[in-house]
Amino acid sequence: MEEWMSLLFNHGFAAVVAFYLLHRMEKKLDLLINAVCERPTKEE
Repeated sequence: MEEWMSLLFNHGFAAVVAFYLLHRMEKKLDLLINAVCERPTKEE
């Protein structure tokens, strides 16, 4: 928790919130990227 508080004071509240949300969504974003890359292509 001390680490988060030092980030908050050094970089500002908005930057810390953005970093936290991106950190939480990282795995979901990786899964989405893999799903898009592996989707079947439409053949005519």
